[in-house]
Amino acid sequence: MAPCNHYTFEECLNRLGITDPTSSDAVLLCTEKDFFVEHVSAATIAIIIYLFTNLYIQIVECLLVLKNSQIWGRRRRGSNVNEEGDSNNHYEEGKQAIFYSSVINCLIGLLLYVSTTIGINILSNPLDDRANNIVVGLSQLFSGVIFCITSICIPQWFGIYHSSKITKISFTSSKEIAFDLSWNLWKQLLSMFFFNLYFSSANASTGRDLSVLYGAIIGVPCAFLCIYITILARSKKYKIYKRKLALVMVLIFGVASWYTVYSGIHFINEVWLPDTDDNVIRALISFGYSIIWIVVLIASHLILYFWTQDKQLKGNGNDGQGGDGRGSGSGIGVRRITTRFTSQLFNSKPLQHFKTKSIIETNEKEEPGEDKGNDNENDEEEGCNNYAGTKIDTVTGTGTGNGTDADADADVKDKPETFKEDKEGQEDDEKPRRTSRTTVVGFDVQDQDQDVESSMYVEPKYAPSYFKLIMTKLVDTFPFICGSCCFCCGRNDRYHINNISRRRLDYVIDGHESNTLEKVTLGIKRFTWYFLSFVFFFLTVININASYEQCAAKNALPSTFELLYPADYNTGTMCAWDSSSKPGPNSTIKQFDTAQAVYDANYEIIHCGACGVCSNWNDIQLQYTTRKVLAGISTVCTKQSIGKRFNSSDDNDSVVQCLHLKLGFTMPCAKAWAWDTHHTKNAAIFTFLQARLSNAFTDMKVSIQDITMATIDEALTGPTFVPEVGATRRRMNIISDIKRPENQQCKVATQNWTEVFNDTFYPPVGGTYTVQPPGKPSEKVVVIGQDSASS
Repeated sequence: MAPCNHYTFEECLNRLGITDPTSSDAVLLCTEKDFFVEHVSAATIAIIIYLFTNLYIQIVECLLVLKNSQIWGRRRRGSNVNEEGDSNNHYEEGKQAIFYSSVINCLIGLLLYVSTTIGINILSNPLDDRANNIVVGLSQLFSGVIFCITSICIPQWFGIYHSSKITKISFTSSKEIAFDLSWNLWKQLLSMFFFNLYFSSANASTGRDLSVLYGAIIGVPCAFLCIYITILARSKKYKIYKRKLALVMVLIFGVASWYTVYSGIHFINEVWLPDTDDNVIRALISFGYSIIWIVVLIASHLILYFWTQDKQLKGNGNDGQGGDGRGSGSGIGVRRITTRFTSQLFNSKPLQHFKTKSIIETNEKEEPGEDKGNDNENDEEEGCNNYAGTKIDTVTGTGTGNGTDADADADVKDKPETFKEDKEGQEDDEKPRRTSRTTVVGFDVQDQDQDVESSMYVEPKYAPSYFKLIMTKLVDTFPFICGSCCFCCGRNDRYHINNISRRRLDYVIDGHESNTLEKVTLGIKRFTWYFLSFVFFFLTVININASYEQCAAKNALPSTFELLYPADYNTGTMCAWDSSSKPGPNSTIKQFDTAQAVYDANYEIIHCGACGVCSNWNDIQLQYTTRKVLAGISTVCTKQSIGKRFNSSDDNDSVVQCLHLKLGFTMPCAKAWAWDTHHTKNAAIFTFLQARLSNAFTDMKVSIQDITMATIDEALTGPTFVPEVGATRRRMNIISDIKRPENQQCKVATQNWTEVFNDTFYPPVGGTYTVQPPGKPSEKVVVIGQDSASS
């Protein structure tokens, strides 16, 4: 297919050969629609902020798991450390695995987003103006949702709102560590991917393809700024400003969420309320919905606030000391609550472990219990426990420790009482549970000497295959789908995390045990995400293919106009009947080379152009009497070809029979109409679907600037269909609500069709049909057929 571009008014005039820019034809065929455009993609800004912050959290959480590991990050007593700071805990290997996994996956993700954004923008060019408004409107609404989510996450990152801990596993192989991080990174990357696909097609029709680039230029620094401010807020130096900073950022993202929701609704109203001339009414409607959204946003914050208060009350339960609200971590009976987003996660140097200097040396320089540069104490004040690695119990091998960072930096044997007290005093949701993720940590460890780490360490070459790793993740992520059976491997119980080899696991940090309500909520969230991802992917496919269909029609339209409406359209070949008697079923119908020849023979012109298979009394009459229901009945007949083999030359074909019986066309005419409807359906199926969403289904105008289904019908099937049937409403000069250019009107056909034909339509078979008047709502019409009338 040849390139298809958006035409300016002047380019359209040149394309169609119109010399007078003020003529009615120029206005009708080449006027550009005045639609809004988005100069900066708000969705791109929102997606970048969401992805950057969440990818950062995933990487740092993986580093912290590595730091607290028995194998990878902690110097065991008696282990050998050489001059370079290396030891048998294989820290450098684990660190490199995380580094390369982070860099490679993020670069691949960046390449995927950039390439697909550019590709979708090109493939969707030129996007229909109404569809473009829908894309922009939905992208604005989507960015409003993401900004709302970010405004809720910020207080959680700051340690002001509670956040439930998630289960984390440290593996004994660097290969599995890298794979686990890769899996988590791609879960984040794919969470926005299908939405970004759809939004990438916006503004393609106007040539302003830089909106995504501008959004990226703004989004990247905003994302880093969010991370930087969060790191500052979690430091001891700025912890007194934490609530004020959180309030400012929540207000910023709240206002951004409100505005983008308002703007998105306004874009959509431009499409779905085109008859509302007063822009103030559209603005008020958008403003009303945006106020409702603000109420939802505020309610979400209040719910999280009171949930946090409830957690604090539980965490500050009866400790035997009057409940001062501060978990000391040492008093027996103290109940402490834990949180996922701790100050250690947002340290002043969060990625410092990627440096060459080993963490072993860093740990040696810090005194046990010393916590530098973060607000761990404030975390406890807010009812949040610090991130801690779970130790391996020397007897049972299960994860048991949940102390503070200082506890994590101390050896188990040095402070056994602390862990005992923490375990007894902490809140229920912090206690290690024997879930599917933790029951597998029952290592047969007899003691914890210096050889324990080397005995648990697994070299990458002995690690499980990537197939097994993928299957384990699939079974764990989709237990209801892949838990017992999967698409290619039969039963996969062996891939369940309960049944994987114990030698693959180093330790487990137990997460919050969800109750029934939380599980149902999580299921709804996942279903919503999968469903919306599929919907937006489907909409992307529709836009791409609709643009292809419309581009093909736009390229073919000028040549179609030249063929169907030549310069001698009103003076050349004509189809006429004898005027010596009143027109009727027995009238003689002939074809003449010129209009003058018709007049000389004392005939009257029926329609411009040569006679065809529908140029007979019966079918000509149907062109007039079915003008209100022809499209509706044709649509019903066309649907009968779905899933069936179509053959327009077969008298018994379902579509041919439908048009013959429900409309009353003669068999040759019914075959021609069946071919037209079938081929138009194939050539405009995606435009039909796009028109449903963009409220363009009732638009029957034929214009090079506005490619509708009627345009595709005329441009792609018209050159074959019109000469074959001969008689059409436009050729017969039957006036309709759809405006046509002057040079396409058969002005020499001067018949008064109301006097010629009885305006009553009695097809062989009646029925009830949905008709869609141009620019008006659809309505049901009951057609009384000859079968009903005779009964």
